[in-house]
Amino acid sequence: MPDFPVRDATSLVDFVTQLAGKPSRLINIYGIPLRGVGGRRAAYVGVDAKGCRSQSYVDALVARSQGGGLEGTYQHDWSRVPGKLKHLWRQGFFYSGAPIVCLRQVPSSAESAAAFALEHILGKGNAVGGILALDSHADAVHDACVLQRLHDGAKCVRCGAGDHFASASHCLEEKVAIDKLPTRVQQLKRKLDVAEATVRN
Repeated sequence: MPDFPVRDATSLVDFVTQLAGKPSRLINIYGIPLRGVGGRRAAYVGVDAKGCRSQSYVDALVARSQGGGLEGTYQHDWSRVPGKLKHLWRQGFFYSGAPIVCLRQVPSSAESAAAFALEHILGKGNAVGGILALDSHADAVHDACVLQRLHDGAKCVRCGAGDHFASASHCLEEKVAIDKLPTRVQQLKRKLDVAEATVRN
């Protein structure tokens, strides 16, 4: 077997540049570490458009001790806090003063990749950013997140099982109950198939 040349990339940007032959559009992302009761952790990943955007509202997420409990401060910057970050705050996660982490000059998809990597460690719902910052009630967003999680977990994106990939001939997608299918588009298609079969009969 021939020995093909291998070259290590020094970063994600270098990786993309080497494969594409030119650099991609680059962005800066930031991550806000959050703490909850009992040492729970969460994180928010955002795109840093100018300087460090998070600096304009992060003080609104600081926990204040009042009467033995934790309460956040509703300062003038609260209206600028992203919705999903407000949701984490309402779940009891606060900014405790740890450094905000910045990653500069990365491809735009790095925002979602970082959020999914954090979710894998911190747990579903405890990492927000990129696709994970969009409205999960929207069918397209729900399906995009499900597909990414299945793919990252080395599971079949057709039936959700972990013992084969989507191309396997023994995939049991057709035997999975409608409400157990991974994506909403699959569920809708199955319902339409059932309805069409009922009309034909």
